[in-house]
Amino acid sequence: MMPLHRLRSLAAPLLFFWAATASAQSAPGYTPLFDEGLKSVALRLGASRPTPSNGFDKDAKAGPGLSLQGLYYAWDWVGVGADLGYHTFGKDANALALDAIVRLNFLRESSWSPYLMGGAGHAQSSVTRNGAKESSTGGSFLAAGGIEAFVLRGMSVSFEARFTAFRGGGSGVESLAYLLGAAFWFGYD
Repeated sequence: MMPLHRLRSLAAPLLFFWAATASAQSAPGYTPLFDEGLKSVALRLGASRPTPSNGFDKDAKAGPGLSLQGLYYAWDWVGVGADLGYHTFGKDANALALDAIVRLNFLRESSWSPYLMGGAGHAQSSVTRNGAKESSTGGSFLAAGGIEAFVLRGMSVSFEARFTAFRGGGSGVESLAYLLGAAFWFGYD
């Protein structure tokens, strides 16, 4: 059974998402659809949690995370683009990654859609372990799932859960982030 404090932490993002999309549901003809040729720029903010891999959760604490993302919809259900993510884990660790991404929407020609996203790129991370600072540069990999809905003609809101692996010269670090965001859309006829 899920602990009560975890249920409460999920309530705020779900309430935010529901409230932001309530007006779009009352006027479905006004909101646009995910469509071929659209472009978006998104900012997502949330919390990043270290995973137990390599003892990272013992060396770092949860902290803020953000993502700046650009997408181009080559088809109405597939977007390609780039994602710049920055995650801090308390005062002892941080990671920055630039990834090429592919996003797959589950609903075509809809004003909202659950989605999956994956990507790979380059990362820099810094972790203080046992009083010594370790910095590394290497690959990054991300896998995410979320839901996004248009609230206005040029704006959508989203909630996303994201796993990111930052691989460097050492053993690397991994995180799980929960992000709320807004995207601004361009390319309408």
